[in-house]
Amino acid sequence: MTDLDPPSLLTPAESAESAESAEIADSAEAAKAGLVTRTRKFVDDSRVRAVDTIARLEGQRSSRPVIDAIFGSVETDARTGGDLLAGAVAFRIFLLVVPYVLMIVLGFAVIGDITGTDPQVLVGRSGIGGVLASTVNVAQEVQSSTRLIGFLIVVYAVVSGAKKMVKALRAVHARIWQVPLAKVRRPYLAGLTLVGIIAAGSLLVGLIGRLRELSLVAGLVATALYILVPASLWLLVSVKWFPSAPGATWRDLWPGAVLFGGGVQGLHIVTVVWIAGSVESKSAAYGAIGGSLTILLWAYMMGRIVTAAVALNAAVWQRVHPPTLPES
Repeated sequence: MTDLDPPSLLTPAESAESAESAEIADSAEAAKAGLVTRTRKFVDDSRVRAVDTIARLEGQRSSRPVIDAIFGSVETDARTGGDLLAGAVAFRIFLLVVPYVLMIVLGFAVIGDITGTDPQVLVGRSGIGGVLASTVNVAQEVQSSTRLIGFLIVVYAVVSGAKKMVKALRAVHARIWQVPLAKVRRPYLAGLTLVGIIAAGSLLVGLIGRLRELSLVAGLVATALYILVPASLWLLVSVKWFPSAPGATWRDLWPGAVLFGGGVQGLHIVTVVWIAGSVESKSAAYGAIGGSLTILLWAYMMGRIVTAAVALNAAVWQRVHPPTLPES
């Protein structure tokens, strides 16, 4: 300190405490910088390992049919615009789910009017809860004649939405398989059949859920059924409704059905763990818009499962039946 420096206003103890605080701050900054450096190194190393793994698997495509099918399905999905197709499917799912749920809500109220039973009692017997149960309570406050008219209108909207859903799924299959798209014969019958399949599938899922509560063995059986039932239904409609390569049979379409069943099981877990609670919380916080956004996310996940299943079947078919070049 020189004669020109101002005198220090800090006591020796305060000076020591200030120096210790500065040292702690410097240590925190050094630790933060070290964490950033380690994180960047981890990300770079992971990227290098991922590239090496993909290159190694690429080299095994000719000798490993499963690896070749996986890569082929990813390439087919990217080539045909799978993300855009999934968005189109998600939009149709959303337009089908909304009136379908409303049909269930009004259906409980109408059945209650016909049987003279409190709709809340019917809801309790069905095991439905949460937002749907409270919505039934709201529908109960509407006049009986209005409920019946609304129910009939919603039934038509569900069948019409299911008809357009079938058309969208057929268009997605034709796009991924690169085959012509023919018109649907009896489109309203196809839509009504799809509604029946959805209702039967929902009922089976509910029964399977109750089976899981019985024992560990029953739970394992229920888990297998959660995959088997959607896979079987998807294989059925793939054979009956959706276009594919000429000559393709159920034996050529079962890989996609298995992927669809596994994807639905995974989405079911996500729905139970996160989606269901998110719909309720978002609806409570942001109203209908919040719940709709969550449902749209769920629908897009389902759309990706659909496009992945179709792309897998197309990739496996192209591997077994490679296109022949025209003779020059």
